[in-house]
Amino acid sequence: MQVSEIIETLDKWNFWNQTIDTGFPRYGYVEKLRRHLNMPEITALTGVRRSGKSTIALQLIEGLIASGTKPENTLYVNFEEPNFGDTLNVRFLGKLFDAYLEFYDPQERIYIFLDEIQLVSGWERFVASLYDRRMNIKIFVTGSSSKLLKGEISTLLSGRYISEIIYPVSFSEFLVFKDIKHDRRIKTPKLNHVLREYMQFGGFPRVVTEGDEYNKKMILSEYFNSIVEKDVLLR
Repeated sequence: MQVSEIIETLDKWNFWNQTIDTGFPRYGYVEKLRRHLNMPEITALTGVRRSGKSTIALQLIEGLIASGTKPENTLYVNFEEPNFGDTLNVRFLGKLFDAYLEFYDPQERIYIFLDEIQLVSGWERFVASLYDRRMNIKIFVTGSSSKLLKGEISTLLSGRYISEIIYPVSFSEFLVFKDIKHDRRIKTPKLNHVLREYMQFGGFPRVVTEGDEYNKKMILSEYFNSIVEKDVLLR
């Protein structure tokens, strides 16, 4: 890919020239991850498929920009992007980063978010290199638990990282989404009703935001097949 093609592709995913819908706010995780921003270590976000890792990364970027960080000082890369095709290797990562630096020439601290990083062969060499050069960069990487097991990250990045597990929506978050204010000490029919819904359908963000019960079941069925086949059986 040429530099212009790389930037054009990245532009679709970044806040440089647009606002992005970041979905249902996960304030608890965003606040927790804000504490990582000034730490030099690479932050690895792991968790089950569809638990909201990518959305939380975008919400963190959105918060950075709202706090005064220039949009061009943030870089979000989704490695499931079809335009990247079969070019996903450590050499391409270097080319992509150089294209970003050439086009935007960001000053001050840079925040890089590499989403579904396990799709890139040799990614750990690129990330470790940026870290070891002590550049003014904070790096976040995300991947599903089956691809970025804690022990394996430890082997790949050997002391250069800290990790956070992202879980599906908790019941407390579920109540916020439903706009239900409650006293934990008092059980009400309304609270019992939403608890029943939560126990039946769980907290995957896409399922929580879906209003149709039949569609909820269809989405969950696909999640089940994907997790069992790709994350359990295949491994």
